[in-house]
Amino acid sequence: MTGTDEATSAVYDSGATSNCGRESDNFIPTNEKSEKVFYLPTGHTTKASKKAKLHHLVRKPARTVDIVPDLKQNSLLSASKFADANYITLLTPDEVLIYDGNTLKMTIESDAILRGWRDPTTGLWRVPLDKNTPPPKSKYVLLDADTM
Repeated sequence: MTGTDEATSAVYDSGATSNCGRESDNFIPTNEKSEKVFYLPTGHTTKASKKAKLHHLVRKPARTVDIVPDLKQNSLLSASKFADANYITLLTPDEVLIYDGNTLKMTIESDAILRGWRDPTTGLWRVPLDKNTPPPKSKYVLLDADTM
């Protein structure tokens, strides 16, 4: 680690549909009440109490954090909310890198080994379990490096 730990960081979560924060973590408070209810993998629910903001200057909805009093272990940053704000996330074995999709130029020189899709109902990403099930068509066009 480079100077941060669990006490000063959040988990970047592809399964979280919104940013949710612990009351004890360092967010910018607002006077807004939150009515958001979070559905947990256990089948239980928990309510947010108020809204806050990240200190990072990122676009909405990625900057908004719902404070959840019952959340004790980690604050969660939602990959979905960053995607909704047109940020591109790259996960490596050691890092999570988040780029501005409005200015990013990327060259990909090979095909993806797996391709999934974002479920329009839940906002979560899905990957087929059967290798013979094609995902829906992507809106992104990948160009061969030789054609650029």
